[in-house]
Amino acid sequence: MIRRHIVGFGLTILFLMGALIAVLMWWAGNYSTTVATAMLILVLLGTAAGTLISNILLTWLIIGLSTIGIAILMMGYVVMTIPIKIGLLLAFPVCASLSTLSRSILSGWR
Repeated sequence: MIRRHIVGFGLTILFLMGALIAVLMWWAGNYSTTVATAMLILVLLGTAAGTLISNILLTWLIIGLSTIGIAILMMGYVVMTIPIKIGLLLAFPVCASLSTLSRSILSGWR
């Protein structure tokens, strides 16, 4: 009985991840093609990193890339609105975290 809830929770996280990707791509599509391409790359890299890299390495990767992204986007002179900058900054960590969570739940079940 407990395992059925774990699988349901893992599948719910996978559904939420798919919905998040659809919403992020729709939102980035309202801006220029450069922003949409950057969002697509960040989502794909986040999903791939969350699936392939171990948890501790992924944590350090998220911290490092978020620091570099904040330095470039927020402190540099990049002509974009603040909401899309924040969306670009959060795309990689959120997709990687959801991918890692679903991987750990579903692969631990076997």
